[in-house]
Formats: sequence, structure tokens, C-alpha cells
Amino acid sequence: MRMLMTLLGVRLRALLSGTLGGRRRRRTLPMMIFVALCLLYAAVTFLFLFFTVFSAILPPLEAAGAIHVFFAVGGGAATVLMLAGSVILTKNQLYVASDSELLLSMPIKPSVILASRLIPLLLINALLGGLITLPMLAAYLLFGGRSLGVILSLLAVMLLLPLLCQAISALLAYLIARIGARIRRKNILTLLFSLVFLAVYFGFAFGLEDFMVSVLEDIGPLVRFVDGFPPLTLLGRAIGGEPLPLCGFLLLTAAVTVGITLWLSRTYLHTVLEDRGGRVAIYREKRVARRSPLSALLLRELSHLGSSAGYMLNAGIGLLLLLALPTYLLIGGGSVLSLFESDPVLMPLLPAMLAMAGMALCATVMFSASTVSLEGRSLWVIRTAPVPTRTVLLSKWLFHVVLTAPCALAAGVMLSVAVGHGFTVGLLLSLTLPAFSLYHAALGLAANLWLPKLDFTNEMVPIKQGGATLVTMFGGIASALVLGAVTVFLSVIAPVFGLLAALLLCLGATAALLAYILTRGVRDFEAL
Repeated sequence: MRMLMTLLGVRLRALLSGTLGGRRRRRTLPMMIFVALCLLYAAVTFLFLFFTVFSAILPPLEAAGAIHVFFAVGGGAATVLMLAGSVILTKNQLYVASDSELLLSMPIKPSVILASRLIPLLLINALLGGLITLPMLAAYLLFGGRSLGVILSLLAVMLLLPLLCQAISALLAYLIARIGARIRRKNILTLLFSLVFLAVYFGFAFGLEDFMVSVLEDIGPLVRFVDGFPPLTLLGRAIGGEPLPLCGFLLLTAAVTVGITLWLSRTYLHTVLEDRGGRVAIYREKRVARRSPLSALLLRELSHLGSSAGYMLNAGIGLLLLLALPTYLLIGGGSVLSLFESDPVLMPLLPAMLAMAGMALCATVMFSASTVSLEGRSLWVIRTAPVPTRTVLLSKWLFHVVLTAPCALAAGVMLSVAVGHGFTVGLLLSLTLPAFSLYHAALGLAANLWLPKLDFTNEMVPIKQGGATLVTMFGGIASALVLGAVTVFLSVIAPVFGLLAALLLCLGATAALLAYILTRGVRDFEAL
């Protein structure tokens, strides 16, 4: 027990350190307050959102005698959130953790190591489930029947449902780990899985309002769906306090949790130490094309990106958002454009407003903001290479440009087609977004030279939590808003003037930042 408590303390401190942004000496009181406020804001937002949903659907369901549907919706949503939020995390903590072999080499039972990893995950699951079950409880207490038996059964299910979900998550994590170990393109698979998850999330977010309207108009389809799905019906009736379903849920939870836990404790050591059967490297002589130092370094950056699904997703998700806006306007945005076409005052400002929106989306692409930090402890490799520092920094800037500028140009062309303001306005709009991507690439690199983060154990730390990333994102969005305001103001005279000013300002700011990078930035990089 003493060893378990020690390992639990280490694991909880590691999770807290990752949440607060790195090692203790790097943590400052303002940073901790900022992170705490962000987490509090996110939690309050989710709690308020689900409380609003439950408060709206409870009265019609209770009036129709289908209170179990209300509890089934809440319990099912909590189950989905816990499973979606913990499966990958469970896999990483159980089977991909970097300290597994070190701990297994010590005189510690594998079951103790397994328990020390599962208990913090269970706490995280309880927090995720509470984001839905607490608003459901509050809505029932304020607007429901307030039956003591229902309240007690709801509290019991709230406590036991995270246990059941964590057991299922552990089983799914085991299957994913075994399957992933035998797949060659793991990064592509992870990226596709993440994109599907994001698509489902955004689909839920954008479809929530339509769902609420349809449910309030007619609750029949929702009731028929829940009653036609026995697991949801069982969960809803168990939360509603019906004795037989509640006993069935308790027995199911106990059986699944105990069974999966015992099975994991027996297979954990074998799974972690299993020979993954990786491909054997076979030397084959081949001719390698000669490359310039700049192109070779650029290819090095691209290769690093291709080897990390997390890097591609977190730094490049903005590319999808950038292309989504003009695609929507071309396919289904007629109603939005018609609002401007019907107003002769706003119509000349439409290109400027679209340019501002496109620049703001460009600011969400974060490749250059972590290129210096990702050198990490291998910084000496690039520093000792017979290549000028200016060439190294230019390759990092071009790395962002090569990936972002073509997408920005395509987005600009599609926006020009959607707007239809003539050739000159369309050309300037098409060029403004790539010009902003040049500026944003230089801004990210300059910020990373100013705020490098080289002491990390996981490369997702500088990509997602680095100070340079925050400066680049918020600085880029602020720049887009300022440039957009200037563009809109000058577009009152003529749309050409506004777009031309934005284009020239982007190019001028890019030149200024590159001049800084190739002078002071070179000295900062060499001093790292």
C-alpha cells in the first residue's frame, strides 16, 4: 500500500505538472493563475451548456411520463464523453509510458504499477462525467419531481459510471495498443482518428441547436430512439431509481470492472514487454540526389512533421479551418452573401471582411512557433552542422510558408470567386492571405527565438503549451483584426485601396521580422 501511494503521488504530480506547463522552476504564479482561470472558464462553460440543455428537455419528457429518457440522455452523454476522453489517454499511460520499463525493473509488483496508473485516470473520468451528470442533477432538483429515491440512485450511478467507463476504456486501450503495434503507418492512423473525432465534435456542436428545436417541438423521435436501444433504456431506468434496472446496472458494473481489472493485471507485464515485431532494417544501396543546404534543411523539417501525428494535428488544424470558410461560402453560403448583397453600404466592405476572417484563420496555423523548441536536446546537431545559422532559420520560416501559403492562396481564390467583385479586387484578395501567411510564419519564428522551450520530455509540450505558441496565436489574431480594421476603413473609399493596403502592410511587416530574425535572431539562436 505504501508503494502504491508513492507511485500515485508521483503520477498525480506529473499530471499536474503537465497541466500547469512544465517543470516547477518554470512555473510562475501568473502562469498558474492563468491556467487555472482557463480551466475554470472551460468547466463553467460546459456546465452551463449542459444545464441549459437538460433544463429545456426535462419538462416535456416528465409531462409525457418518459423521465427515464431524460436520465438516459444524460447518462449516455456522460458515457460517451468519458470513453472519448480517456481511451487514448489510457493507452498512453498504460502501454506507451516512457517510464514503464524503469518501474518494471524495480521490485514493484506489476499490479501495483497498473493500479497507480488506473486510479488517476479514474479521477479524470469522474471529472469528465461530472461535467454532464452534475448539470443533470441540478436540472432535476430545480425542475423535476425531486424524488429521494431518484436522487439517491442518480448519485450512486454518478459514482459508479466512471468506474465502468474506465474499465471499458482500459480494454479498448489494450486492443488499440495491440492493433497499433502491428500497423506501419501509425501516425496517419492517429491523425485520421483525431480528424474523425473533431468532425464528430463540431457536428455535435453545430447540430445542438437544431436538436434542441426538434426535441422541443416533438419528443416522440427521442423517446423511440432511447426505447429502441436497450443499454440506454437500462441506464435511464437505473438512474431513475427502478429497482430491477438499478440492480442490473450495479451487477454489470461490478462484473465488468472486476473482470477487466483481473484480466489486465494478468496481461499487463506481457503486453508492455512484448516484442512488437518491428520491421528489420535492410541496407540497400541507392543514389541520393544532391541538395542545397536550404532544401535539405527544409526536407528535414517536413520529415519531422510527417513522423508526428500530434505535430500535424495541433500545428496544422488551422489549414482545414482556412479552407472550410471559402468552401462553405461556395457551397452553402448563399444566405450569408445575400445579406451583404441586399445592403449597398455593406457590399463594398465584403472583400475586406472576408480578408480579415481569412487572416484570422491563417493565424491558427502554428508550424513556425515551435520549430526552434523542437530541436530540444538535439540542438547541438544542427549547431555543429557546417551550415550558416541564417540558412537554418530561413529553412524554418520556409517550412511554415511552404505548407501554409498554397492553402492561403487557394482560400483567397475561392473567396474571390464567392465575392465576385471583379478581377482587380479578386487578385488582391487572393494575394492578401498568402502575404499574411508570410508575416505569420516570421512572427512565429521570432516568438520562438524569443521564448524557446528546449527542456521537455514530450514534444507536445512546446507545440501546445509553449509561450511562443500563445504569443504567435494571439499576436497573429490581433494582427489580423488590426489589418482587417484598416482594410475595412479604407474599403469605404474603394475595396481596392483597403486590400492593397493590407497586402503592403503584410509584406512590410514580413520584411521587418525577417530582418530581425537574420540579425538579432541569428545571435539568439547561436546563444541557445
